[in-house]
Amino acid sequence: MTRFPVTGRSIFVFAIPLALLVLASGLVGLLCDSTYAKETESWTAQGIAQDIFDVVMLAPVILLAAIFARKGSPPALFILLGSLIYALYTFSIYCFALHFNALFLVYCAALGLSFYGGASVLSGLDLEELRGWFDPGKSVAIPSAFLIVVAVAFCFLWLSEDIPAILHNRVPETIVEAGLMTNPVHVLDLAFLLPGSLVCGLLLRKKHPLGYLFAPSLLAFLAMMSLSIGGIAVYSNSRGMSSGVVLPCVFALLAGVNGVLFVNIVRKTRKEVA
Repeated sequence: MTRFPVTGRSIFVFAIPLALLVLASGLVGLLCDSTYAKETESWTAQGIAQDIFDVVMLAPVILLAAIFARKGSPPALFILLGSLIYALYTFSIYCFALHFNALFLVYCAALGLSFYGGASVLSGLDLEELRGWFDPGKSVAIPSAFLIVVAVAFCFLWLSEDIPAILHNRVPETIVEAGLMTNPVHVLDLAFLLPGSLVCGLLLRKKHPLGYLFAPSLLAFLAMMSLSIGGIAVYSNSRGMSSGVVLPCVFALLAGVNGVLFVNIVRKTRKEVA
């Protein structure tokens, strides 16, 4: 039988503290005006919307995914890894793109738990045995192509903003509006997320164990990211910083596509792995 990597109570060593820190940082951000007192109006709106998502979605997902992963559910394990990647991404922005505030150490602790929690899960995986969780006859062409297309599309989208700004020796308007030195989303996407998505799509196409591991995890991450961006757009609209109705609709659609592709990959895994 395939050895399931998350055994005993070890999964809760990071999952419970991380969920509590995510919940605490979100609630304090929502309830204390001083949290975003030094930020621009645009960045404040995005921070508040992110806090709402963290409280309503991220903290519960981390905790519930950990519980079901502990019971031997491979889909829950992939959702847990996806939520840890999301927390790592989000708290990197909190740590490096917000002015110093009372939650700084909370942000640092959540960032560390996200990283080491993911590392602890990955360190227990046997990649060759993981391949046995999936139906080898099932096509992975669509999810692999989707990850590749997403990587290429968003790379061109971000570069279409960054390259003209560099050539004309100016700062992109989005950075000016947020009051930042650089765009942390572009940094994380261009340096890590988009190359990772591209490589993951290629590995999944070859049915490599790493493709089977990270493809559903990235799809879970992208579904959460799409929902949060859509939510941020809706909240910004409510604050009079109109982004229109197209952006929320596009990201709601992307969230749905990611969710369908995630289900498509994991539905043939065994319900429980001993």
